[in-house]
Amino acid sequence: MKDQAVAPIFSLVAPKLQFKGANKGGIPVSRDPAALLAKYSDPLVYTGPIRVRTGHEILRISSYLLRNLKKVTIPFMVLHGTAEWLTDPLAS
Repeated sequence: MKDQAVAPIFSLVAPKLQFKGANKGGIPVSRDPAALLAKYSDPLVYTGPIRVRTGHEILRISSYLLRNLKKVTIPFMVLHGTAEWLTDPLAS
């Protein structure tokens, strides 16, 4: 809960401050070497540590989605591979 209280303040005061420990050191997002090359050779792809504003926005939208998901009235399908190790497939 402390994250939710402090994040908005830091997001306003120092939005570009970086969490150096938050970068997992290049966890691959794909097993396809061509996909990795395409992603990481793109100059528009940010690969540095997460910034305070980004972290705050992720917390904010995640909280909003959890509170409002029950309002979705149209069918939708979520696909998540069972071999996924970066996030929990059960969360999908």
